[in-house]
Amino acid sequence: MIIDLHVDADRHLKNGTLPVDEARRAAELGFDGVVFALRGALFSREDLRRIEALSGIKAFRAQITSCKEGELLIIGHDTVLPDGLSALELKASFLRESGACRILILSGTGPETDRLAVKYMYRSLDTFDLFDGLEIYASGLSKKRMRDYLEDKRKAGFCAVGGSASETPGLYCSKFYRPIADEKDMASEIIAGRVYPCPIEGHSIDPRGGRRASVAWNIGRTSMIKTKGLIFDLYGTLIDLKSSEGIGEFQKLAMWLSGFDVQVSGDVLMRYYRQRCSELYASARKEVKFPEVDILNVMRDAITLFSGKECPIEFARKASLVFRAISVKSISLYPNVRKILRELRRRGYTMGIISNAQAAFTVPEIEDLRLWQFFDFVILSSDVGCSKPEEKIYDIALRQLELPPEKTAFIGDDLYGDIHGAAKKGCRTVFVRTNVGNITSPEKVIPDAELTDGDLRNLLRIFP
Repeated sequence: MIIDLHVDADRHLKNGTLPVDEARRAAELGFDGVVFALRGALFSREDLRRIEALSGIKAFRAQITSCKEGELLIIGHDTVLPDGLSALELKASFLRESGACRILILSGTGPETDRLAVKYMYRSLDTFDLFDGLEIYASGLSKKRMRDYLEDKRKAGFCAVGGSASETPGLYCSKFYRPIADEKDMASEIIAGRVYPCPIEGHSIDPRGGRRASVAWNIGRTSMIKTKGLIFDLYGTLIDLKSSEGIGEFQKLAMWLSGFDVQVSGDVLMRYYRQRCSELYASARKEVKFPEVDILNVMRDAITLFSGKECPIEFARKASLVFRAISVKSISLYPNVRKILRELRRRGYTMGIISNAQAAFTVPEIEDLRLWQFFDFVILSSDVGCSKPEEKIYDIALRQLELPPEKTAFIGDDLYGDIHGAAKKGCRTVFVRTNVGNITSPEKVIPDAELTDGDLRNLLRIFP
């Protein structure tokens, strides 16, 4: 769920009104909920239900109290708390049994705020764990300070949340990976650290780093943030592959085969190989629009024909691997791929691969590049008999994810095969410009987001 954890509503308390307009704005931006915070007061449950009925969005309540260590946002406590106590006194006297969470609010950029933040991050305020979270994205902080605090978060491992900390919702939010029914649920998730802060809009620089110009957005960002499952293309997106399957490669394969009593020239082998592929493709087109053949079967047929005896499947597999080794000029992961995938897994995404690729080649390459650990499934076109953008291959992936298309995003470098096919199924799409796949499409397609410079690190901005 996407929730703005801190919208100041004090003026509504003074005016005797409800923050309905703010809730409606959050709903228009795609939020699932808003926490309305009052200083020294709490909205009633009846008021929250009225806000929900008028806005169509979940409304939660919180209170702000001043303690000696700074200002706290208290979520999940149903009694108004006094000002002026220490954080330890608040915890010991009022909050120990309530299950509420205490979030330290960073409301300025001066040395005192920095001192408090650093002390909290490194647990040096007291031997007690005084706070459950730190609000590192807030309207009162400079963008540089937000970046600094986030970097300190990575080093210290504390729980960070995002809140607009203003009367206007939607500048920042917190992403929860489980449904939030009430403030008690929210407090439990924050205390457990199952929350991630993220910016939404209105800022020229993303506090998490990276150049904003490197991501072109064609959809509201909260729509992408709601994604729970990610499907990746492989070659040209995660793996940088350069290969050639010309006459030279077939001559080398024919020379290798001659050592096993398979007598054929490279030219004849190449012509048979391509003709057999064409025949199988033509036959398969009777069932699917975008068919795929298994090269393992083509290799087996070729060896059987030119040796005059039945080729065992394991020898065909070995010959296929030899041919792949001959044809590959270079293969490597794009920069930061493992780091990015590891972080996305940590953030709770279910991830898979759909690749127009041959299992005989690709399975060993995924193993060699140590990618299996990051993915829940791998779907290869040679295994299912069709290739992207065939609808069937996306259906298989969505069944594996157990998610609806609108909660799923596809990341790929081919505007037609990857983006058009996924968008047609209703998935969110991210087009990665690595200049490998097609950058044009015979059918109109607009990706939801585009990595204009191919820098995969920006996926961490798109999927918080």
